[in-house]
This record gives sequence, C-alpha cells and structure tokens, in this order.
Amino acid sequence: MQLAWWLKLEYLLSSGLIKLSILLFYRRITQRASSKTFHTIVTVMIAFQAATTTVWFFLTVFSCYPVTTYWTRFDLASPPAHYACHLDGEVPLITMSGIAIAQDFICASLPFLILRHLKVTKRQRNALFCTFSVAFGICGVAGMCTWMRSSRRPGLTRRQQFAGYTTSI
Repeated sequence: MQLAWWLKLEYLLSSGLIKLSILLFYRRITQRASSKTFHTIVTVMIAFQAATTTVWFFLTVFSCYPVTTYWTRFDLASPPAHYACHLDGEVPLITMSGIAIAQDFICASLPFLILRHLKVTKRQRNALFCTFSVAFGICGVAGMCTWMRSSRRPGLTRRQQFAGYTTSI
C-alpha cells in the first residue's frame, strides 16, 4: 500500500504539471495572435490548475494522521490502534476526478479557438481538428470510469476496500 500511496502522489503531480505545461504552451504560442479573452481564459486555467494540483497533493499527503496510517490501516495482521483519516473513501477521489475531467475538457477545447483562425489548408485544419478531438474521447472515457466508480456502495469492509483499491490502481 505504500507503493500505491507514492504512485497516487506521483500521478497527481505528473498530471497536474503536464496540464500546466500544455496551458503555458498555449499562452506562449498565442501571445500576440489571440484575443485578450483567450489569454484571460488561459491565465485563469493556469492559476486554477496550479491551485488544484497543490491542494490535492497536500490533502493526499496529510489525509491520515500519522501519515503511515494511509498504508498500514489495511494490514489485516496488525492494524494500527489509533489513527485518523480525514479524507477516506471514494468521495475525494471522485471529486478530484470530476475536477480533472472538467479541466481536461476545457484544455481540449482551447485549441479549437486557435484553429478556426489559423491560415492553413482545409485538409490540414481537418487533420488538426481530428488530432485534438482525441482528447474529448479521453474525457468521455474518464467520465464513464468516474461515474462507474461513484456508483459503488459505501459500507465496505476493510478487506473489500483493499481489494477495490488495488484493482483500481
């Protein structure tokens, strides 16, 4: 379970930093060519992405006290005697997934605002639209996975929680 905790933190940081780099790239390539509205949207998205990445990272790190409880609470042989986990269960994960899907959808929509003013052939423009449309398919799959995860029933035993958590990784 310690590996699962580290992988969760690594996923949070890497996905957040990748989205930030894409947004910074959008801002850089459209520095003079786009409207102020587009720059405002990108700047707000950069700030929101940085804030959510930071908040979710620290909420994950400090969700249980002591921190080692995150992975030792599932130890069936010797579970910890006293611990507190404030963000335990599926609700924070589903919330984080929903926010990430919304951010992904907005980030996938931004290139379409740039592409419609791009002076390229129709064939190149259609190829770019198809390329960027793949992100919408990924958002759809992620939304379906989040919906399926949210339909699980609460009140699972420790063993069932452990089995469900390890299969979701």
